[in-house]
Amino acid sequence: GGGRGKDGGPPAVACDVPSAGGVTSEAMAPWADEMVRRLQACRSPEEARVRCAELLAGFASDQRRLQQTHQQPGDASAAVAAAAQARQQEERLRTLQGANSVLLRGFRSLYQKQRDAEAQRQRAEEACALMAAELKRSQEQVHSLERAKSSLQYHLQLMGTGPVSAAGGM
Repeated sequence: GGGRGKDGGPPAVACDVPSAGGVTSEAMAPWADEMVRRLQACRSPEEARVRCAELLAGFASDQRRLQQTHQQPGDASAAVAAAAQARQQEERLRTLQGANSVLLRGFRSLYQKQRDAEAQRQRAEEACALMAAELKRSQEQVHSLERAKSSLQYHLQLMGTGPVSAAGGM
């Protein structure tokens, strides 16, 4: 075929496994579906590039297995089944890695929220301690002012019962 490569397109992949006339687009449909599914789950071009490379490596590995099967006498269906099983295991591994990644992000998020809550709790306790100290100082000042008021009232009473009140009574 007219494979592209350095001109920017995907390189041509040798798919000439000696089977019923080579690889058809129908045979490639599951690979294409898998590629689309994986790329849709990507969050960045770098992640897409890694997933593409993984799938292409799996495809190349399957092609090598199929070529070896056809070169050696044996059951081709067993090789196809083994390749399918290997793809399923690879997919399961990727699925678990994705789930682990999600869980790790969740744990990190919860850890950060817990740290933020702990810092907020500590600030609240410090503010509470400052308020308690201010309240105590204010209460002591109120008691001091009440004692001064009582003292002034006593002195006013002493002054009020003296000669001024006797002169005012005349």
